[in-house]
Amino acid sequence: MTATPGPSANGAGDELDPGWSYTLVTPDGVISDAIGWILPRLRDHGFRVSTFGLVSLDAKVMYELYTETEYDPDQLRVKPGQPKLPIAMFEDLYALAPACLLMLRHPDGRACPKMADCKGGTRPEYAAPGSIRAQGENVILNFLHSPDDQPSALRELRLLVGAAETRRLVAMTRCQDDGVNALAGVDRLDACLPAFHGPDAMSFPAIANRVGNRVLQRLVPIAFEAGTALDRLTAAHAALGDQRAELGSLVTSRERLQASRRLGGRIGSHLSSAADSLGEPLIADGVRALTDLYELGGPRDLAPALALAGRGVYLAAAEKAALEAHRHAFVSNEFLDEIYSDGAG
Repeated sequence: MTATPGPSANGAGDELDPGWSYTLVTPDGVISDAIGWILPRLRDHGFRVSTFGLVSLDAKVMYELYTETEYDPDQLRVKPGQPKLPIAMFEDLYALAPACLLMLRHPDGRACPKMADCKGGTRPEYAAPGSIRAQGENVILNFLHSPDDQPSALRELRLLVGAAETRRLVAMTRCQDDGVNALAGVDRLDACLPAFHGPDAMSFPAIANRVGNRVLQRLVPIAFEAGTALDRLTAAHAALGDQRAELGSLVTSRERLQASRRLGGRIGSHLSSAADSLGEPLIADGVRALTDLYELGGPRDLAPALALAGRGVYLAAAEKAALEAHRHAFVSNEFLDEIYSDGAG
């Protein structure tokens, strides 16, 4: 598959096009499993969610995003004029889970004001009935943020993901290619989110699959802008889906690792090849390091996989711990080779 964005996809004027906006489902909304009912609310208000990403938040960035002022290292205001709050509270909140960035387009060209109506007032107690925030807990735990106007949307998105990624994500809101939209669409969101409980939360095969899906999500906007590597990403998408479906029916460690190894090498090859061709060698190295963990021998160096977090691929603390435990537990020896050899390759 090949695709090329519109002829003016890289222009600054397109980034100020009032037809797009974003909303950031904050960690409290992710942990509360609110995304499942936020997405239908967005659709009911006429929004199309073109793509998404998992974002690590920190207090410094959010301070600058909310206040448009220089960061105060000692105290934090959520909004100008509100009481100062301990910054440690926000650091703890932002460390609980990723935020989920949803890129939006509205057909009437007024995405920011339409989103203001959809989300409701800052305090859930006063938010309009039927608005998203009406189901929040309080002014701190109110599920999501969205910008007030188009200049704010551009400024804030650049703070969150950088100028280059902002350009790509805005271009994705105009994408008309069904294949690209299937690769980047929110139907894949559940496959990318970390598991916060249950057997998948600490299982290497499940975590490797979720990280692979996040790598895919990270690379799609880059590939769309470049007009290349989409065939590789489409093949990786299919293999990741097959692997995830098979893992969902298995219970024992032996079954799950054997099953995941059947497609793990293929997934890793597609993703690392795409990353290399798109000028993302650190992502390619991280994918290869993750793929090495399917095998019982070899260097099994986890550092490049953990470094994916520095290239915009979210890794939860529990996932890092599970990957480290898997690396130490599955060392090369004849006993393990005999148990796990079936189905590898």
